[in-house]
Amino acid sequence: MFSNNVNKYLRGEHDMANDFKKLRDKGKSKKKISDLERLANDPVLRTFYNRTAFQLPGDARVRISLDTEPPTA
Repeated sequence: MFSNNVNKYLRGEHDMANDFKKLRDKGKSKKKISDLERLANDPVLRTFYNRTAFQLPGDARVRISLDTEPPTA
């Protein structure tokens, strides 16, 4: 919905209050806005990893994925 602000929000640089006001002004349902507010205020966990996938070309029956910790800077 407001996908262009996700990274800013996760870094604490974007306040969702204005976005919720815009939704109210557009006449969106109170339940939808309430659900989005709850989602925005719940704790956030973000995971980083590198994924390497192996699969035979043209054959989706078997796929192997290896997730590894990303290198630290």
